[in-house]
Amino acid sequence: VDRLESDLKYGTRGRKLALVALEIDYFERLERYHGEVVSHRVLEGVKELFDTHGVAGQFVARLQGGRFAVLLPDHSQEKAAKY
Repeated sequence: VDRLESDLKYGTRGRKLALVALEIDYFERLERYHGEVVSHRVLEGVKELFDTHGVAGQFVARLQGGRFAVLLPDHSQEKAAKY
C-alpha cells in the first residue's frame, strides 16, 4: 500500500498511469469446493502469470479473494485494455 500511495502521489508526475481491475471467475466457489490448498495453488499460478507476462514497473495487489488491482506505469487506457 505504501508503494501504491507513493507512486500515485510522486512517481507519476507527467507520466501516464493505468489501473486495471481483474477478477478470477468463480474463485470463491473453487475455494469452497476444493479447499484452501487448491485455491492457494491457483493464486500462485496467477502470480506466475503476472511475473512472466507483466510489464516493467507494474504493481500488483490482491484485493480480496480472486480480485486484483494492477497499476501500469506509462500505459494509456487503450494500451492497458490490451494487458
